[in-house]
Amino acid sequence: MALKKVKAYCGDRLCILGNIDCMELLPYGTPHQVKKAVQQVIKDAGKGGGLIICSSNTLHPGVNPDNCIVMFEAVKTYGVYK
Repeated sequence: MALKKVKAYCGDRLCILGNIDCMELLPYGTPHQVKKAVQQVIKDAGKGGGLIICSSNTLHPGVNPDNCIVMFEAVKTYGVYK
């Protein structure tokens, strides 16, 4: 999904949920890659609010728990957007 396009098209009318990859990034990525992904999602869709950063509607058993923690901490660190 092209997050920037979704935000531009309907971001002022609905809340966007997700966009942290749970198939490759969270199971196999490095902590640095997870942090960068969170920062990119915030950059692409954070302005004006209406963003919930998560992997999807669940964290499946293949997700690396350490990467989940990195994702949560990165959201806490970088998640203030204007």
